Amino acid sequence: MEFLVQYTIEGSEKIINKIVNSCWIIEATNESDFNGIEEMHVFDITDLGKIKPLHYRGWQPGCLIEYVDDKNNVVIHGYGTDH
Repeated sequence: MEFLVQYTIEGSEKIINKIVNSCWIIEATNESDFNGIEEMHVFDITDLGKIKPLHYRGWQPGCLIEYVDDKNNVVIHGYGTDH
C-alpha cells in the first residue's frame, strides 16, 4: 500500500508532500515528540483515482499506533516505543 503524507516542520510554514509506506508513517508518528513534524495528514492512495483521508486514532495501550478510514476501519497499525 502507498500513502500520501502532507506535513509541516516546526517553525516552517512549508508543506512537505511525500509518498510513503505504512512503516514510514508509524516511525514518524512514534518519533513525533522529537522529529519536528508539527502536523501530519495521511491519505490512502492505493486505489487508482481515489484518495481516502486517514485519521490518527492516537496512542493505544501497549504503544499501538493506528490510523483509520472514515468508516473507522484500521488501515495502518504498528507499535511505537515508550520513550
